[in-house]
Amino acid sequence: MQSNQQPSFFAKNKAAIMLGTLLGVFVLYMAFTNENIQWGGFIAMIVFYALVYYIGAVFATNKSGTLADMMVANRSLPLGIAMFTMAATWVGGGYVNGTAEFTYSDGLVWAQAPWGYALSLIIGGIFYARKMRRYEFLTIIDPLEQRFGKKMAGVLYIPALLGEMFWSAAILTALGTTFGTILNIDFTTSIILSGIIAIAYTVAGGMWAVAYTDVFQMAILLY
Repeated sequence: MQSNQQPSFFAKNKAAIMLGTLLGVFVLYMAFTNENIQWGGFIAMIVFYALVYYIGAVFATNKSGTLADMMVANRSLPLGIAMFTMAATWVGGGYVNGTAEFTYSDGLVWAQAPWGYALSLIIGGIFYARKMRRYEFLTIIDPLEQRFGKKMAGVLYIPALLGEMFWSAAILTALGTTFGTILNIDFTTSIILSGIIAIAYTVAGGMWAVAYTDVFQMAILLY
């Protein structure tokens, strides 16, 4: 006789919970062994990251756990959440810091991000989004592979990979700068800590976790 009892959150996410616990212990150790720590900022940061991890790891665990859930939230995100996560994806730390710096040095007209991002979203929404959804593609490389074959898709994957690497580097740099300033730790360590936090809740909840945490972060930013 088979049991219909669903595995608990802790059973399904042991790795993510252990990772989050170890990270928390390490951060607390760094805090209490650092004489120059800014306690107000540290406590605010701990609360913020704890809420982000909780939202990502807990609120997203009632999904099926399939590949479609992990990558595209099974194409069933509500419109409001989809809008927030799209905005949060583009308007991150690298976008805000980089645009502000370049606008100050060369003027808004020469700041690539606002104009380039806006045009890419408009073009993508008009010409590509509907077809991507119709054919159930998971990545932008999928239609290129279908049209030109695997070898050409492999070649075209290289610029996409480089773009994501540099974009991730910009995001982690912004996060690491904040982390390092508050905890007064070296830049490399702060970037690694920030990356581990994001990886932990993404592993736990996939795209659903990313979407829910994006809504939370955008609400904090707008507030």
